[in-house]
Amino acid sequence: MPARLRPAVVAIYRFARAADDLADEGDAAPDARVSALDAFDAELDRIAHGDVPAAPPFPALAAAIREHGLPLAPFHDLGATAVTGETAAPTREPGGTDFTSFTWIGLPGFGFLQDPIEYDTRTHHSNMDFYDRVQPGDLMQAAAIEAWFVYNTAIRKDMMPRIPMPKAEK
Repeated sequence: MPARLRPAVVAIYRFARAADDLADEGDAAPDARVSALDAFDAELDRIAHGDVPAAPPFPALAAAIREHGLPLAPFHDLGATAVTGETAAPTREPGGTDFTSFTWIGLPGFGFLQDPIEYDTRTHHSNMDFYDRVQPGDLMQAAAIEAWFVYNTAIRKDMMPRIPMPKAEK
């Protein structure tokens, strides 16, 4: 990576990491986590209006946005609006998406929700469901989010939380 881009990449990483920590670290109740994320998001609005919030990670992020002419929308879009176990219940039965077979037996399973613009169309899961229906911007954003997720999962101090396995029916 070119040296001139490294400070911006570090600033973006620290922003994403701080947002993630607000969402899933500590003992805060789900509503407190959502409120903290809303306040975090409001700091982005301050940057949009030319302010530079004093609290980290915002000064470095504001500098990166200004220096590289980055749009703010992707930073807002990275916020998770449904966090399994926090703002959305875990899937408790098989079926649906590819990860539910894992959560059904008590293993962590992860699904990334996509923009529905091309999801429930007449072509979805049909013989006309080809790669040319993919939205390139959505694919790039999903790849970045999933890579970030995999990296942060790999460096966690603790294992991912487990959902208790359902009791066998008698």
